[in-house]
Amino acid sequence: MVDVWGERESSENLLRKALFAEACDSDKAKAFYEEFKRRKGLSAQDEGGSQLWEFMYQAGQRFGSDFVLKLTEAYPQGTRELDTIIHGWVSSDATQAVEWLNALPEDCPYYSKALKGIVWGIGDTAPDFAARTFLNLPEEERNQKFESLGGGAINGRGITGLNEIAAQLPEAKDREKLLMSSLMHSMRQPPEDFVSGMAGNLSSVPRLSGPFQEMAGRWVQSSPADAIAWLENNADGQNQTAALGLMAGQLSRAGHGDAVDKWLAAHPKSPGHAAVEEARSHGSQR
Repeated sequence: MVDVWGERESSENLLRKALFAEACDSDKAKAFYEEFKRRKGLSAQDEGGSQLWEFMYQAGQRFGSDFVLKLTEAYPQGTRELDTIIHGWVSSDATQAVEWLNALPEDCPYYSKALKGIVWGIGDTAPDFAARTFLNLPEEERNQKFESLGGGAINGRGITGLNEIAAQLPEAKDREKLLMSSLMHSMRQPPEDFVSGMAGNLSSVPRLSGPFQEMAGRWVQSSPADAIAWLENNADGQNQTAALGLMAGQLSRAGHGDAVDKWLAAHPKSPGHAAVEEARSHGSQR
């Protein structure tokens, strides 16, 4: 298996990987992990790379608690990839994984890494369960895991999933931390998804304005007709004022000022009219 995982990708190699993975069990997965690390001269605490992450996620998903227990017994300090394994486990049995985490002793050396995998996994698969579990964490742990929660949500359901979890956090400061901590993941989404998903958050999280403007600019460059259509379709949105202004500014700077002028003439009573008009004015001066 290590020979195959170390080869260059090819159709034959991918087929062999699939066959080996199908024949694998938790003992073989552990043996593969140890041999992979041995050949590269790495310890259990050293980074094994993306090839190993993918396998470990799948092993956690397929073998769950059996695989986690085998590795934590062999490596009492935990392993570098433990959060990835547990992420996989959560995707197949979130309840069992959370129960296992709750049973760990307070001084467990790999608790924080295990929690990272739990938070990422529940954000990925179960927004309601994710919010409840996250809110039950001590504040210190919550503050360290916003990025994992948001990254999992985006991985599972895109910006929609992120907003679903944010809506269930009662504290405004926690909602802001979640959205801002997740930018490295949310800004990898298609710009139209980011703009549509984040527009309603700008009024409560002004710090999103910069990233929003950047993503709106990308959308204008890649598909100006769709960006103009978005401006039109959201003209009457009560919480879209800031977003409309930022999009209008990007359109104006990209040479689509005529479209913004038409919008202004067609929507004189829009809640965002003043913001769009100001953005158009500034955009035309550049």
